[in-house]
Amino acid sequence: MTTVAYDGKNIAVDTRIAGGFMHTSSKVQQLPDGSRGAGAGIVADIHRFFRSFFGDPATIPEGEYDTLVMHLDGRVVHYSGDGLAMDITGTRYAIGSGLRVACGDHQGPEGVSRGTVGVVTSVIPPYPLPWAA
Repeated sequence: MTTVAYDGKNIAVDTRIAGGFMHTSSKVQQLPDGSRGAGAGIVADIHRFFRSFFGDPATIPEGEYDTLVMHLDGRVVHYSGDGLAMDITGTRYAIGSGLRVACGDHQGPEGVSRGTVGVVTSVIPPYPLPWAA
């Protein structure tokens, strides 16, 4: 269950990775321009995004992923493999299969979808991005 949450100031991401075996690792990635963020979805698609995306929404690689990126100018943008590029700077937001928990909904009712967030609670940021001061 990947969770990437943004509280309006910092991006936090869990560290558990699954897929045949379970281990932990930092999921923070860096874009070619030095911007950083994290993603949820197919690992190969997430890595392709972080290796190849240069900031132009027309060049978002296709795939099964969602990312939150903290750009060097302070903007935070939600990008996805279906071409979404939405500026969420200053807005509490979460992506990933753990977004319901990140939004304080421990029951996980149906009908909550990505980007539908209330208050980001229950997320302890193990890897807050320090440049998001």
